[in-house]
Amino acid sequence: NALPIIQNFGQQKRMGKKFNLIAESYIRSSIKNQTVNAFLGPLQRISTFLIVIFSILIYWKLGEGESKVIFSYIIIFLVILSKLSGPFTNLNLIRSTIAQQTPFVTRLLKFFEENNSKTRSIKKEISIKNIEKIEFKNVSFDYDKKTILSNINFKILNGEQIAIVGESGSGKSTLVSLMNSDLKPKTGKILINSKNLKSFCRDYWQGFVSYVSQKSYMFNFTLAENVKFGNPKTSNENLEKVLKLSNAKNFVTKLPKKIHTIIGEGGKNLSVGQVQRLAIARALIVNKPLIILDEVTSAQDVHSEKKIKHTLDNLKIKKTVVIVSHRIGLIKNADRIFVLSEGKLVENGSHNELIRLDGFYKNLYKKYLKKDTIAK
Repeated sequence: NALPIIQNFGQQKRMGKKFNLIAESYIRSSIKNQTVNAFLGPLQRISTFLIVIFSILIYWKLGEGESKVIFSYIIIFLVILSKLSGPFTNLNLIRSTIAQQTPFVTRLLKFFEENNSKTRSIKKEISIKNIEKIEFKNVSFDYDKKTILSNINFKILNGEQIAIVGESGSGKSTLVSLMNSDLKPKTGKILINSKNLKSFCRDYWQGFVSYVSQKSYMFNFTLAENVKFGNPKTSNENLEKVLKLSNAKNFVTKLPKKIHTIIGEGGKNLSVGQVQRLAIARALIVNKPLIILDEVTSAQDVHSEKKIKHTLDNLKIKKTVVIVSHRIGLIKNADRIFVLSEGKLVENGSHNELIRLDGFYKNLYKKYLKKDTIAK
C-alpha cells in the first residue's frame, strides 16, 4: 500500500499533483477508446443491417403475394431491434467505466486534500523544535475487542537507542505504530515533550519521524526517486552517502542503469533484502530526529546486518532510534531493551542487566535471539 509511505514522508501534495495528471490522462484515454469502440461497433452492425435490408427489398420486389410482404416487414422489425441494442450497450459501457473509476479517484483526491489542509491548520497551533522525550503513560490498545497492549509505561530520551523484543503477537509492531501515530491508544496518553501526541496532526508529527516497516513499499520509479522520495531536492552526493550507510551501494552499482534503474511496482525487480536496504536509505536521507525500524533486517545476511548495525550505532546521540528486531546482534548495544509479553511491558534494561535478571529476556535470548547473533 503506497498511501502510508506518502503520508509518512509528507508527500501528499506532490503525489496528489502527480496522481491528478495520471488520472486525467487515464480518464481521457479511457473515454476516447470507449467512444471509438462505441461508434465502430454500431457502424459494423449498420453495414450488416443495410445489406440485410437491401436483400429483403430485392426479395420483396421480385416476390408475389401479401404474405411475403408481411413476412419481410417482420424480418425488418426484428433486425432493427437487434441492431439498435448494440449502440445502447456500448454507450452504457462508457457510463459504467466512468462510474467505476469516479469513487476511486474521489477517495484519493479527498485523502490528499484533507491531509494537506489538516497539516496547514495544526502547524500554526502546535509546534516543537525537537523530540526531547517520548513518554507512554498507562497506554492500552484494543483491536476487534481483543487487548493488544495493556497499561504500557516508559520514557525515551533524546539520543537514546531503544530495542523492542518479544514473542510473535506480543504487540511490538502495534507499539511502534502508536508511536508513529498510525494508531490511537484506547486509554492512556502518549506525550511528546509533555504534549499529548493526539493534539498533533499526524502529518505534522511524522515530519519528525522516519518509520521503516518490514515490508516497505517501493514505487515504480527509478531507484534514486524512491530513496529521495521524502527529500526529492537532495543531492546525488547525499544519495550516495545514505546508500553506503545502508549497505545498498554495492548492489546498486551492479544494476543496469545504477541509481536510474526502474525498480518496479513494490520493488519487484529487486530482492526483499535489497528493498529493505533502500527503505533504510530512504529513512536516513530525510534526516528526521526519530527513526523507527520494524524488523527491517529480517532478510539481511550477516555482512549486511553488520554494516547496518554499525550505522545505527553511529546515529546514537544524534538521533533517537527505536528498533524492533529478533536479531541479538542488532539490539545488543541498545541503551535499553523493552521486553513485551502478551501485550505487557514485562522487562526494561540493557542487555547485560536483563541477562542477569534471568527472566523473559534471557529465555528469549536462549530460544531465539542467540541463534541470530552476528559477528562483532
